[in-house]
Amino acid sequence: MAPRGTPDAIVAKLGKATNDALREPAVIEALKRQGFDAGGGTPDEFARFLADETAKWTAAAKAAGVLAAGN
Repeated sequence: MAPRGTPDAIVAKLGKATNDALREPAVIEALKRQGFDAGGGTPDEFARFLADETAKWTAAAKAAGVLAAGN
């Protein structure tokens, strides 16, 4: 994640560093111990993932009758 308007070159540099880290055996193992799978990808793929997850969990919360504060 980075603030909106972060220059593309900085986003690319952060993305590369993140993807490089997610290929490190120690990082993969640490994530596995916490119940996560190492992922990675492009900023566009991450944006789609976040949008999909937000839609999925918003629908689940509504179906369960759970409302966020202020709603």
